[in-house]
Amino acid sequence: MGRNGRRNLGLVPDPINHIDQCDDVWLSDVLGRAVAIADIEAVGVGVGLLGEVHRVVLDGDAGPPSVIVKLGAEANADIAVHFGYYEREWGAYRDLLPDSRVAAPGCWFNSLVDDRPCLVLEDLADHRRGDQVEGITPADAEAAIDLAADLHSGFWDDERLGSLSWMPGPEDPRVAGYGHLFEMMWDQFRTGAGVDVPSDVVDAARAAMAGFDAVVAGFGSPPVTVVHGDFRLDNLLFAPDGRAVAIDWQLTARGRGPYDLAFLLAGSATTDVRRELERVLIERYHARLVNRGVQDYPLESCWDDYRRGHIQNLPNPVTAAVVVDPGNDRGRELLRRNAERALTAVADLWG
Repeated sequence: MGRNGRRNLGLVPDPINHIDQCDDVWLSDVLGRAVAIADIEAVGVGVGLLGEVHRVVLDGDAGPPSVIVKLGAEANADIAVHFGYYEREWGAYRDLLPDSRVAAPGCWFNSLVDDRPCLVLEDLADHRRGDQVEGITPADAEAAIDLAADLHSGFWDDERLGSLSWMPGPEDPRVAGYGHLFEMMWDQFRTGAGVDVPSDVVDAARAAMAGFDAVVAGFGSPPVTVVHGDFRLDNLLFAPDGRAVAIDWQLTARGRGPYDLAFLLAGSATTDVRRELERVLIERYHARLVNRGVQDYPLESCWDDYRRGHIQNLPNPVTAAVVVDPGNDRGRELLRRNAERALTAVADLWG
């Protein structure tokens, strides 16, 4: 049946665990028609750190010319399993994306067996990828903000979210525990992560983390929605008409929508671009929420949640800089810039 994600759901055929197992027979069963594989190539090297992604090119004119096969990553699998990242992406494609208005790749196959994920997704080969290391452009930032508003408004205070056992909220130990991880990793981060920011910025960001527990507690109360959780430029594609599409749903969670905005601008915008545009972008986001029916959420509440989102986000780049295997030089530079930008953002907004 195709790209609405309802055909297999990991039941038939059996999933594969390595790209070498992706052959004509298996992929024909997944797609529901006979196909012949012409080529398989790795994509997103140094971009995705918790999954292995391959483009599978198909012979013939019928159906899509290629699909994406996404499997678990060997290097960081323990991290992904511990924090439920594979389960969250499986749940997002099963329970959220098929019936939502969110722009995301279509899904033909979605399986999670023994903590091993297997996805076959639509290949948006005509879409442009940004470069998070270089930083987001103003136009792409606007498109990303619009996408976030569409995601959040579609699930705003949705009663179904509390019944999804795979979806953590801010109070979940896997999320709330980030504050403890921050404390554990801070000294190692300061001495060995290669991050270069002024000491006053580091001190201001460190002091702001005293509010982490209060932020987490507040973000678990209404209004809550679905947050992408890893909303950054490397996880966005841009259609020829400029609209943004979200990929990589491994950090999907329940919480306050502006967290995604803080995550985006803390890691994907250069400091100069963030300082110049963040207030305008938050106003744009809020207006789009209102236009899509969100009520009783004033602009200043939205701005406050955005500021608090930077505190909730900070443990992510700090701990990642210490524990995540970067894979290559590009991944190493990504982790470094993520941390430097996020520290500066917290110091700017809370210092």
